[in-house]
Amino acid sequence: MAAGHKIRHNAVDFTGCLAHAEITYLQSTQKILRIRGHFHHNEGCKKALIMRFPAVPLHPAVYEVALQQLKEGCTLTDVQERNHTMVQPWHIATSLLICRDLHTVGIYDLRDKDTRSLYRQFNHLQGIKSQSKAHLNIDEWLDPDSAQFNQTLHDVVFHYSPRATWGEQVEICIATPEMREAAWKYAHQSQIILDGTFGSVTKNSFIQSLWA
Repeated sequence: MAAGHKIRHNAVDFTGCLAHAEITYLQSTQKILRIRGHFHHNEGCKKALIMRFPAVPLHPAVYEVALQQLKEGCTLTDVQERNHTMVQPWHIATSLLICRDLHTVGIYDLRDKDTRSLYRQFNHLQGIKSQSKAHLNIDEWLDPDSAQFNQTLHDVVFHYSPRATWGEQVEICIATPEMREAAWKYAHQSQIILDGTFGSVTKNSFIQSLWA
């Protein structure tokens, strides 16, 4: 099925064939308990030809290179630029040599629609549950009793207010040792004015938490 559409693009045209199989098994042991269905294809199905070939996926080696770049702190623009360079005609031979032993078919040009899968894979490697809400991930990382507890993040958070009820916003403030040192160095009499996305923070009571 094409992304964003409800129209299914089957490889062959519909022939009215009823052939299908239903297999019931135990997931724990993979033991098959029952097989039933209609196992005979009609003549139209037997003579059907492939009319629409499936989209060719992105080659796993492209994801491997892109994920390594993200681990090193590169931006998506950096990833796209390197990919564009590697798929140029004079780099195709090198790209194919790297991927030769994977025995998989795929394209090497990183498309815009591939970035979602790329970020989901990267988040998974970082232990981020992409399917969970952001505030739930944060709460697990900061909860000492959670299996996802992150000591490094816990050590740099000086203010945290979880989302307890519907409509509340998560509040989390982070200050690394380098940020604390800079705050002491550049602050003006215990006051720092920070330029934010929607304005600036000017309340001393909020900033003074840094000095704790």
